[in-house]
Amino acid sequence: MPKHNPSQLEMFQPSEYMAPQERQGKKDNSYLEKMRGYYKVMYVFTAVIIVSLASFSIGVEKGKRIAFHSASRVIPALPPAAAAIAPVIPPAIPKPIIPQEKIIIKKENTPLESFTIQVASVSQKGSITNELARLKHKGYAGFSLAKGKYTIICVGKYYGKVEAQSSLNKIKNHYPDSMLRRL
Repeated sequence: MPKHNPSQLEMFQPSEYMAPQERQGKKDNSYLEKMRGYYKVMYVFTAVIIVSLASFSIGVEKGKRIAFHSASRVIPALPPAAAAIAPVIPPAIPKPIIPQEKIIIKKENTPLESFTIQVASVSQKGSITNELARLKHKGYAGFSLAKGKYTIICVGKYYGKVEAQSSLNKIKNHYPDSMLRRL
């Protein structure tokens, strides 16, 4: 097929002088153009949804802050006669809320941890009194704690780990399996 001069073909429709393969490619291009238009619409639609969600979220957070501050400053209305007599009290600043788990009440001069020395663990009730009597005879103040099926026999109550550790070293002479335990 001879090459055509484009200036000579200005009078004809492009489909009349194009080869069949070229015409097919032209139709594919129009399909791609149509699909690009749909993609643009989908991108714009997605962007509008994202912007809407973001502005809604920001508005909700702003509303929460406004509601919190306005609720903490609500002053009950007084009757007109009482309003003239009552002094104007500035609104109280709300205190931060601290979860109960984080509140630790500490008495003066006492550490938060207390320790004891576990010397034995027995399951028979008769053995408990015998062992406590033996401890008292050796000069130790013993007591017992019930833990499930067993009763734990302990000596002393210490408010520092260093103090408890030094006593544990002395008690290990008489009770080699003794160990430090938190109360």
